[in-house]
This record gives sequence, structure tokens and C-alpha cells, in this order.
Amino acid sequence: MRPVVMLFLLGALAACDRGTPGAGRAQQGTAADSELTARGDTLQAASTGVELEAPRLIPGLRAQLSALGDSASGSQEGNAAAFRNLAADVVTAMDADLNRIGSPEVDRVRALGDSVMRTLGGGAGEGPEPDPDRLKAGVEQMERLIQEYQGALRASQR
Repeated sequence: MRPVVMLFLLGALAACDRGTPGAGRAQQGTAADSELTARGDTLQAASTGVELEAPRLIPGLRAQLSALGDSASGSQEGNAAAFRNLAADVVTAMDADLNRIGSPEVDRVRALGDSVMRTLGGGAGEGPEPDPDRLKAGVEQMERLIQEYQGALRASQR
């Protein structure tokens, strides 16, 4: 019976050693590089196996930016809260992404992200709704932050 057990263990060990073909390698065209790939760019980070978080969140954030711009000031309450929550997630993801790829721009993007969150009143718990002027300033800062983040990603490719 021992030779059978030994053969079974060797077979299991050999199967584990093979692993999944392509494991650990990111494929181009994944959600991680969708924002830049849509414009014909590719992310160096995606081809080195680093998975980025923020690019998959940015389209949803841009949809909320659009909704805030389209809605009347009286109906912005729910949109502003949703925007503030998603903005906090995107800022955190951007910071993590730039740290992962070792970008020298991480401090500048982090400072801008902190500024956006101070303007919007983001943080733990439910904060008061920002007034329309602060909300507009926060939206403009968020657009600038997205551009800075994408620029940092492109710069890391070189």
C-alpha cells in the first residue's frame, strides 16, 4: 500500500508544480488598463503583472461627475454623497497604484487627492453636504486629479 500512496503523492506534487498556464501574468485589455487602452495607450504596469485599481473605478466616477453637472442644485444631495464616497475610493486606489508601480509622482497625486477630499468634506461617517460652490470646486479638482494620475501612469512607462 505504501508504493500506491507514494505514487499518488508524487502525482499530486507534479500537478501542483505545473500550475495554471499564464498564472501571474497580466493580459493586456484587462480592466486594469481599460482607460488608457481605449485611447490606444498601454500600461507598462499591466504587462509586468501589477494590477491597477483606479482605472476600473474612473468611468463610474466620471459618470457621477456628469450627473452632478446635469442635475439641478435641489436634487444633488444623493448624487453629492455618492460622488464623495466614490471619490474617496478612487483617491485611495490611485495612491495605492502609484505606490505599487514606484511612481515618483505619488506624493503630488496624494496631496491633490487630500485636497479634493478636504473640499468635498470626505472622511469617515456621514458629513454634511457640501455647498454647490464647494462641490463644483471638488469636481474640478477631481478632473485634475484624474489627469495627474493618468499622466503619472504614462510617465512610469518610459
